[in-house]
Amino acid sequence: MILMLRGHPGVGKTTVAKKVMELFNAKGFVTEEIREAGKRLGFDIVLWNGRRLSLARVGGKEPKIGKYTVFLENIELAVNELKDLHADFMVVDELGKMEALSVSFRKWVLEVPRRCAKVLVTAPGKDIPIVREFLNSWPNTQVLWVNVENRSKLLDDICEMIGK
Repeated sequence: MILMLRGHPGVGKTTVAKKVMELFNAKGFVTEEIREAGKRLGFDIVLWNGRRLSLARVGGKEPKIGKYTVFLENIELAVNELKDLHADFMVVDELGKMEALSVSFRKWVLEVPRRCAKVLVTAPGKDIPIVREFLNSWPNTQVLWVNVENRSKLLDDICEMIGK
């Protein structure tokens, strides 16, 4: 089973992904915002085992997505930890522009459904190449749109779909 949560930034995709990861003891990662005094400074990759890696920060050098410098070496470190895992359930938060800058991430994420019985990925509401590529590679993916009206019920719906 492959589920994809899509929606606008801040709507609750990562919150649902974290809860699914905890509830099902899934492997994978979530992407957390880094804020200070109410300002977003960047993003971290947080692996299932608690390891935290900087994904992006405001300012700096290339490669950049918008105002954020993306730390490709940390995406590579995360992929290296994840690629040989044998997991029944994998959570990938998210299929975003920053993550997609890494060739190894793109290869890995397209292989995850071959290796895991259950997969939950999050993706932006906007149509971007990595999301199209994933959906074209895995046309049986069930896409769930997350919004403020359904986000509190979504975890129950996912549990029902998966059978917990």
